[in-house]
Amino acid sequence: MINIVDCPQCGRLFKQDEPWKRLCIGCYISGKKKESPRPQERPRAHQPIDNDMLKRLIMLCHPDKHGGSKMSVEITQKLLRMRDK
Repeated sequence: MINIVDCPQCGRLFKQDEPWKRLCIGCYISGKKKESPRPQERPRAHQPIDNDMLKRLIMLCHPDKHGGSKMSVEITQKLLRMRDK
């Protein structure tokens, strides 16, 4: 059922075709523009990977376990460079 109601903010008449609609479309949109944007999530601080975890990652990614795939070779090489620093 559609009701014709007054917008409580501006007084204009609008079609309230859903019970949750309380404002005319103009007031609804202007209210959305005034709302502050959601705060950005703060990036998490990078934590160094300890030697034990690095060793485990190398074992998991090793090309011997993945049929010598290009991706496993690249990642293992990067992990080995990290280990050698």
